[in-house]
Amino acid sequence: FELGGHSLLAVQLLSRLSQAVGVALPLTGLFAKPVLAELAASIVEVLSRSGPQELPAIAAVSRHEPLVLSFAQQRLWFLAQLDEGSTNYHIPLASRLRGALDRSAWQRSLDRL
Repeated sequence: FELGGHSLLAVQLLSRLSQAVGVALPLTGLFAKPVLAELAASIVEVLSRSGPQELPAIAAVSRHEPLVLSFAQQRLWFLAQLDEGSTNYHIPLASRLRGALDRSAWQRSLDRL
């Protein structure tokens, strides 16, 4: 909350947590555990008391249409539209490789990305 969170975001977080993991925490539980590691521990505790949970299967999405952007991607796209020439969200990176390069493994890695 010190970084800009508020009660509506807290309710949204708890709703998403309930949908994703099947854990219903009270709002007071979130405020009582402001450190992420403590919140995670309380979620594990609730899950261990309730027994094994059946998570929904991950369904494949058609690649014939544009994919839906995540909220983070939407935010970055919006910010890029506001300041088109900005490189604020570009993270330059250089790596120096030493030794023999397995080009086929490198290509497979890039293809997976």
